[in-house]
Amino acid sequence: WSRRFKNHQEKLKSGDVYQVAEVVRNLAARNRDAALSAAERTMYERARINLVSEIAPALKVSAEEADLLRVPALRWLYGIAFATSSSVLLFMFLVPLHGVERGLSASWIGLLLGAYSFSMAIVRVLTPSLTRRVPAWRAILTALSASGLMLLTVPLVQNVWVLLGISVFLGMSLGMSGPIILALLSETAPPD
Repeated sequence: WSRRFKNHQEKLKSGDVYQVAEVVRNLAARNRDAALSAAERTMYERARINLVSEIAPALKVSAEEADLLRVPALRWLYGIAFATSSSVLLFMFLVPLHGVERGLSASWIGLLLGAYSFSMAIVRVLTPSLTRRVPAWRAILTALSASGLMLLTVPLVQNVWVLLGISVFLGMSLGMSGPIILALLSETAPPD
């Protein structure tokens, strides 16, 4: 124990962010497996605060915002929010390219994007009643899985009516994800 403690102290004294991160990782793993001693807990908190203060400027966020990344559920939610917003932008980017490649007129491409946006708006009105019946995490993961499959099928689809159906379905699945993610962020974030 004392050799490990001294080793961690030396790494913290070095000031090297990678060594500080290693101490945080090691102590966090030990904390999951068994309770840390009072000295190790103090070292863990100090190392975590040092690491966050180094990472925050790189992420262009405050130390408090960077510290939120230590909450596993929030890390998942940030990842899901990134996937959702990326999917929305990817579809908005792909449809015009795919439409031009397939010889669709600008009117049809506009109709596809309009149907996508309209269904996204409509489903947001229906989302509260859905979340009363289905757990939020299940709704999000199902919507993202279905959206991913739909996005993969877009380049393969030739028929404009099938593309219209995909547009509506994607708008619905991605549209309900936004409000649910915001509600989960509100529930999961620490109170202070």
